[in-house]
Amino acid sequence: MVEWCLPQDIDLEGVEFKSMASGSHKIQSDFIYFRKGPFFGLACFANMPVESELERGARMKSVGILSPSYTLLYRYMHFLENQV
Repeated sequence: MVEWCLPQDIDLEGVEFKSMASGSHKIQSDFIYFRKGPFFGLACFANMPVESELERGARMKSVGILSPSYTLLYRYMHFLENQV
């Protein structure tokens, strides 16, 4: 589920699935590139172990950005990695 976005009125339907790593239960962290309409997306994924039966021992999150330019996405990698 999308927990937060800015601006709040942007259509993010389906982004929650595009921004998660394939085989996420086996990967600790990764960067995922994706498309959403006319935008290019980059998400940083992290699989963090937690002591919670409700979350079955793992909390998986992605923090991402949408940009009109694919070539500018790399500039946000360090920021996304710190935020996840």
